[in-house]
Amino acid sequence: MKIAWMEAKLSGEPKKSSVSMNIRNAHYFDEIFGCDMLFSIANMREHIGDKYDVIFVGYSTRYSAYKQEVEFLDAHKNSVLIYVSTEYGNQLPACLSITKRQFVLLANYESLPKHMESWTGLKKHLFANINVLTYDDEKRSAKKTFDVIYYGQFRPDRAEYLISANWKNVTFSTSKKNVREWASVGVFGFKWIDPLNWENGYETLAQYRKSLYFEDRYTHTNYNCLANRFYEAIKCDVLPMIHSSCEGTILRSGYHVPTELIWSSFSEMDKVRYSSGLLQLLRVQASSEKARVQNEIVNLIGGL
Repeated sequence: MKIAWMEAKLSGEPKKSSVSMNIRNAHYFDEIFGCDMLFSIANMREHIGDKYDVIFVGYSTRYSAYKQEVEFLDAHKNSVLIYVSTEYGNQLPACLSITKRQFVLLANYESLPKHMESWTGLKKHLFANINVLTYDDEKRSAKKTFDVIYYGQFRPDRAEYLISANWKNVTFSTSKKNVREWASVGVFGFKWIDPLNWENGYETLAQYRKSLYFEDRYTHTNYNCLANRFYEAIKCDVLPMIHSSCEGTILRSGYHVPTELIWSSFSEMDKVRYSSGLLQLLRVQASSEKARVQNEIVNLIGGL
């Protein structure tokens, strides 16, 4: 089976250390399927004459080369198109919206969000824990220099948890644009750093002991799997400190998460000491689940 991943940027090929989860997912799928990676207009021109059984479509943004993506899809009318999405708020990629081709949605959210029900061309919704592909068993050698970190884009649902933070020991990693947005809802006063580096084996996250884990309210009642930040933490030997509002997700995931890692107040979280034993318990579970999910995805795609 010949497979491509198409997510072409106008600016050219992204770095492997890209903060973009979409780009990192592309590399995780490449590990499973050996995909031709179509990250640029040049890549698509190079492979325009190749025949593909399946084309994975990544999330297109206004910076994507969507016109060239449409041309590429028009040249591959017999390929099965699979849109890979790990964000329940994602919109339909421009190339799929324009071509109106039938496609399959492969997502880490179990229920189809309401705004997706009317998508033109949506043929089937497949569910798999794509997030676990983030995990790997490699040991990181970074020195644990810092204590607690929270990182990510602006999520208004999470402000209520962060407003009460004791920022003396907490670092916040996000873009300058997001700093202003967080401040607008009362989250400010902490140490800011730029978005983290995600080059495999050199992740900034590995320098920390604990990582704060919150979820959007929507995912408390609509299962979305444990988030990427859970798997990113344990692969970087960082304790995922999970807010008690997420206990429904933990239960549904089937993971045994030690009670020490579930907290309701920052004073509770501050008292937790770093423990490699707690991490090892989670790493064993994630390693097993990743192998299972990789096989599951292969079987899902093979059955189309």
